[in-house]
Amino acid sequence: MNYLLVTHGTEGDVHPFVGIGVELVKRGHKVTLMTNALFARHAQRHGFDFVPIGTEEEFHREMNDPDIWKSRPGAKILGRWMLRSMPDQYQAIVDRFVPEQTAIVASGAALGARIAHETHQIPLTMIVLQPAILRSAYAPPIVAGSPAIPAWVPAPVIRAGIRMLDIYLDRIFFVREVNEFRARRGLPPIKRMTHEWWFSPQRVIAMFPDWYAPKQVDWPSQLLHAGFPLFDERSEDQSLPPEVQAFLDTGDAPIAFTPGSGMMQAHDFFVQATQACQLLGKRGVLLTRFTDQVPNSLPPEVRHFDYVPFSLLLPQCAALVHHGGIGTLSQAIMAGIPQLIMPLAYDQPDNVARLKRMGVADALLPKHFLAPALANKLSRLLNDKQVSQRCHHFAQLLHQAKPLETTCDLIEAVSR
Repeated sequence: MNYLLVTHGTEGDVHPFVGIGVELVKRGHKVTLMTNALFARHAQRHGFDFVPIGTEEEFHREMNDPDIWKSRPGAKILGRWMLRSMPDQYQAIVDRFVPEQTAIVASGAALGARIAHETHQIPLTMIVLQPAILRSAYAPPIVAGSPAIPAWVPAPVIRAGIRMLDIYLDRIFFVREVNEFRARRGLPPIKRMTHEWWFSPQRVIAMFPDWYAPKQVDWPSQLLHAGFPLFDERSEDQSLPPEVQAFLDTGDAPIAFTPGSGMMQAHDFFVQATQACQLLGKRGVLLTRFTDQVPNSLPPEVRHFDYVPFSLLLPQCAALVHHGGIGTLSQAIMAGIPQLIMPLAYDQPDNVARLKRMGVADALLPKHFLAPALANKLSRLLNDKQVSQRCHHFAQLLHQAKPLETTCDLIEAVSR
């Protein structure tokens, strides 16, 4: 079987699909990765075919727009990105379709994949990385830019609010233009794109554990949990780069800081992180590929590295400070360390709420992300025995899971 893996976004969006592809190749399948040209290196490393959907220049232009990290303007940018990608996704899939030999594994934002499934009856599995995109009237997620819904609000009222939200999202995600594209291929129009349509009618896989976000009665019935993907490009025999290991070996476990792989407006984040380390008397590791975001002069107890696989780094760290991306937080859970989060947009506030309920994290809003407050929050997390116990408990749960194997079992069942 040739599996077409279709996604776009940052490293956090692409890594799970690469992990799925690696497992599918182990099972004797062919894999074609379809995403932005920036991520061709992943396909080359693992022997996948690769189809670029968008250029590196487009990726950096979108990521360099400060509005992408603001909830409402960011959603519009994402909507335009999805719309631009749709025709290329669709055509790339159709060009490679061989009946009974081709199947699609896609993110919900891959609109071209959903339409190709309809026009050519290609088996389709949708991957859901964040529970925040699964709306429920019984356990509503926290939507960035909107207030949290109190527990006492009745389900019918919440359902009415979801219907109103869908009208807004249909504009944000250009449903009129999507329907024009569909009409040219003989398909009927859709409404409420994000309510039901973009979910595969065959299989939806939630790549997070049920203890992180239990299935709700009004989620898609075809959804099954598989667990966090926990894939970060680490090979089985890989070790930390010598310069990273040397730094770790010269003192106490440091605090790691990352604003996310796509964040290009993080200079102040790293300034405050560095100052917080000095206030605490702790060592720090700053992680970003965008070196212009790092302060020109760092104290000897703080080091910058472009990229280090979290699965190798975090078990040797004391805590992780980050943006609240689900791939990042899952690696911190696996490492058994506390987390401090500065949520910006999208699913990040919802993830914060879930982690705080678990007792493994705290948060600071961007306007409060200043060194004294950061140092105070970190001190509490690092010295709280209950936080340490909760971190250990959830780490043990992840060590027992086999999420990529479970995911690929479910994918193969759809394409048989």
